[in-house]
Amino acid sequence: MNTLLQELLYILAIAAGAGSLLAPAAGMEHRTLPAALLVILFAGILTAMKNLSWTGRSVIGGLILALVLALWMLTRNDAIREKLAEYSDVLWLPVIGAGAFAAGLLICHLRPLRLTASCALIPLFIAAAAVRFPLDKLCVSSAFFLILLTAAGEIQRTWRKTGSTENGAHLVYVAPFLLVTILLTWASPAPAKPYDWAFVKAAIQHASEGLSRMKTRFTMGGLPDPAASTMGFSGRGTITGSVQDDPQEILTVSGIPSGSAFFKLSGRTFDTFDGREWTDTDDSAGSDMLLDTLSLLASVDGYTDTPTDLIWRSSLQIRYLGIRTDYAFTPLKALLTEKASQSGALRETGGDLRWAAKQSTDTAYEIPFYQMNIDHDVFGDYLQQATPLSGEAFERTAQRMRVQLGRSFTREDLARHREHILSVYTQEIALSDAVRQRMDEVYGDASDPRSRMKRLEAFLRGFAYTENPGALPRDIQSGEAFLDYFLTEKQAGFCSHFATAFVLLARADGLPARYVQGYILPESGDATVTVDSSMAHAWPEVWQEGVGWIAYEPTPGYEPRSWWRTAAETKAGYTEPVHDERSDRREEDPAEEEEEPVRRIVIPWYVVVIPLTVGLFFILLILLIGRLLAVRRFARMDARERFRVLCRRDLRLLALLDKGIGETETLREYRERPDLATEDTGFIELLETDLYGGTIDLLQAEREAADMKKMLLARLRKEHPLRFLRAAFLPTGRTPSP
Repeated sequence: MNTLLQELLYILAIAAGAGSLLAPAAGMEHRTLPAALLVILFAGILTAMKNLSWTGRSVIGGLILALVLALWMLTRNDAIREKLAEYSDVLWLPVIGAGAFAAGLLICHLRPLRLTASCALIPLFIAAAAVRFPLDKLCVSSAFFLILLTAAGEIQRTWRKTGSTENGAHLVYVAPFLLVTILLTWASPAPAKPYDWAFVKAAIQHASEGLSRMKTRFTMGGLPDPAASTMGFSGRGTITGSVQDDPQEILTVSGIPSGSAFFKLSGRTFDTFDGREWTDTDDSAGSDMLLDTLSLLASVDGYTDTPTDLIWRSSLQIRYLGIRTDYAFTPLKALLTEKASQSGALRETGGDLRWAAKQSTDTAYEIPFYQMNIDHDVFGDYLQQATPLSGEAFERTAQRMRVQLGRSFTREDLARHREHILSVYTQEIALSDAVRQRMDEVYGDASDPRSRMKRLEAFLRGFAYTENPGALPRDIQSGEAFLDYFLTEKQAGFCSHFATAFVLLARADGLPARYVQGYILPESGDATVTVDSSMAHAWPEVWQEGVGWIAYEPTPGYEPRSWWRTAAETKAGYTEPVHDERSDRREEDPAEEEEEPVRRIVIPWYVVVIPLTVGLFFILLILLIGRLLAVRRFARMDARERFRVLCRRDLRLLALLDKGIGETETLREYRERPDLATEDTGFIELLETDLYGGTIDLLQAEREAADMKKMLLARLRKEHPLRFLRAAFLPTGRTPSP
């Protein structure tokens, strides 16, 4: 009995864990507990069949046969077959139960395997937590129950025992307490959010920051601009033949507005291209970044009464990790407020934001900016209708922002800003006839700058993207030569090629344009995004009268997005239209609106009666065959074997009368028990003598054991009728020790 209970402990623990873990694979991800219970049932049935007597196995076999026959008969009905098909996934559960049964037996009886499996569970759980693999509470509880069982078993091996010295027997008595503990743990409500392990994360973060600082000092200290050694921001505009990606964590950025995808952070802008490299010739110390942002604010104020339909103020928190540079990274339309400037540590130079000295790890700053609703139709209309900004409107906006900026601007500042843009970013580009003809086809009838730039953007996005386009031919020494090569011959490259071509073509169309280098952040949904060197990017920006700089994206594979609902749409409860194919079908065929008649499922009586009859017949047949085989085997035995078989039967009958022999009790101890004083225990004394090797009259002993059997059966029939039925199919059992 102890062996059966010990096997059940291990087998059912593994069955519960396997059932809850593999329920999703069996198509029962939303019915984990029922799936686990069914797996436990199947594994328990197999365990019972292994340990039960011939009678018990016959009964279980008959019930299984009846169930299989009933299911087969049910599938003959179409309605029932369709209903059962919905639960076809359950067919995998017996397979899982059989696997749990086999694994449980091996773990129960093989100590090295048991120790290995139990020790491996904890690192497996840690790995699952690290990769965020979902684990059901029942799975975890079952695993810990298995670990506790193994630990209890190993502890008991060190004890000095008296009486029963079998480890399994003690484990069976300890298991209920372990089981109650695990069940209470499983039933206890779990918090909605996992424990955040804040102190562990803080320790890891400090360690990571320390390593990052050491790496920055040792690997970047001797370079003029160490970030140039990787794919990341380099501060130089050379168009190389390939991109060598060496991912390093560069920045962390917090506060990216929702609804933004491929968010851009500018590091440095360039104005002059010689056919192979961009350079920045503008070293003016003006406030072009601020003037550009103020121009947009003034233009929007004069265009609409609801400026939040077009722009929305946000703020980014940026922190350096693995970069050392004097450039600060900013979004388009940024504001350099007194707080952001950190008492003069940041300054504008040629339209870029720079530090007074090179910065690296732990440098942090906050930069406000205005996000543009650029992908909404209202913003497209605004760009097409925007007119040159008046000095009076600009001064009103500048006066309103004076306190935040800590400085004031006049219309003269705006005029100088406009002249500066037109002088620096409008170098003439002479297109070849082939390129001119191609661009005329691209622009078509588009007349306004916004429409023409969108067509140019779409045209370049139709080229191929590659990080290994090869080096530029040596004869390319001008922007015109680069366009001829890239547009008519190569038609493939990475971001630098596409951004360069866009800027040159925009200038050829009479528009101020610049080449921008920085980082592009994919949409992640996280509050804080870690920027690595693989996110380095280059893109073009075009200056539009009355609006300022607008970014475009001609590189294939990048689709920036910035969109939110207008005030009118929000007030009207605007929602995106959802296409419903079912409504289309109803419009096309109104007859389909009629509800289908409900198909009633009726189980015929014979589907119940016939399987039960067959199952009962099977049980009786097996028992009859077993009985006949036992009688035949008994008849072939010699006198001593027959005597011992009859004695074992008598002992089992006494057990049914609640006077059974104990697991560790000897025959002499059993015979001398007070509750057996009224019983005829002569057969027990004869059995004890025979087992010790003494001489007895075997024929007389056999008659006494047979007479005792008849007497005990008569008492059972009178005192315990139900137990009497069980007595007809009693196994012989083991021969007790003397």
